[in-house]
Amino acid sequence: MEFYKRVLKLHHFRNLGRKSPTELPLNSSFEKHGGLVILVGENNVGKSNVLEALIIFNDADIKLCSEEDYFKDHEKDSLLSLEEEAILDHKITGFSCVDLRIRT
Repeated sequence: MEFYKRVLKLHHFRNLGRKSPTELPLNSSFEKHGGLVILVGENNVGKSNVLEALIIFNDADIKLCSEEDYFKDHEKDSLLSLEEEAILDHKITGFSCVDLRIRT
């Protein structure tokens, strides 16, 4: 049976991924599109920013990205990545990645 793993990676997006990409596992399951994802954390750690990143991925209207979506103190673009791996017998049998770049 195949095992699926999806990861959201955030680079320079709001308060996430400042020094290195923030990686958030969205699901690891035997069902391709997963199950329930729960975000838990202290105040001001980026839970709402993760939800905003997912909204940006799921909405074709790029106007959702504003100047607040990236850090102004660096020269790099913000990058949101959604990666999915299919694993069978401890070997990666499939991989897909969608990147969304926010130009500074």
